[in-house]
Amino acid sequence: MSFPIPQGRQREVVVLPEYGHAVVLGTAGSGKTTMALLRANYLAELSQDGTDRVLLVTFNKALVTYLKSMANTQQISSRVHVRNYQLFARGYLKNRGLMHRNAIAGLEKRQRLIERAIQEVRDTIPDVLVWHYPVTFLAEECTWIAGCAIETAEDYIGFRCHPDNPDLTEGVCRCIFQVYQCYRALRAQSIYSYDWDDIAHMVEQALTEDQTPRFYRHVVIDEGQDFTPAMLRSLALAIPDDGSLIFFRRYGATDLWQPHSLG
Repeated sequence: MSFPIPQGRQREVVVLPEYGHAVVLGTAGSGKTTMALLRANYLAELSQDGTDRVLLVTFNKALVTYLKSMANTQQISSRVHVRNYQLFARGYLKNRGLMHRNAIAGLEKRQRLIERAIQEVRDTIPDVLVWHYPVTFLAEECTWIAGCAIETAEDYIGFRCHPDNPDLTEGVCRCIFQVYQCYRALRAQSIYSYDWDDIAHMVEQALTEDQTPRFYRHVVIDEGQDFTPAMLRSLALAIPDDGSLIFFRRYGATDLWQPHSLG
């Protein structure tokens, strides 16, 4: 099977300048994944000395498998590395000596720690509406806080308290943020340094301090609507100043990191 030949604006996407950042929006079925792979290969083959590597990154493992299959069929350059974000993040932290064995709390362990955090905060502030909300909602809010790398209650309140969320008053938001902080404290007391929600923020912080040459010169993101802001910031930091990042996402898609509603 051969790739379809890029048509019209698709050709322009493949040969965009090899430096700076770009966003490409497309509807479902518009060929974004094919364009992402072709763009990654184009950048790899531009390398004058054959050393520039390209990270083609997506969110879920199923798409990684599909992309790798396409890459093998089309004999895409070996300098194109297809990864999901979690594998990239874990590999980078391990390379920096920041990832020990069993450092990441899985979903089940995270859920138990959040339930403990809810109980501890509820014991100190018992009469608050938030305790009538489903545990899953509070857990999803913790996911959102981590994905956006929110560091203070005031920032969280600023994002979440608005007319579209009448149930999330300032008091409720402060309680949720306390649950998040308590969860982080409980996790720190265990063997777990990270969970899959906040690992991107840790990568971002590590890259900010990392002055070593970057492993990748270019990053191509496929299905970018699934990435949190912290993931995107970390990937932008993973390339040198003369590199490029291109972000393919579905037009009109709902971002995975957007806050959830009770309704």
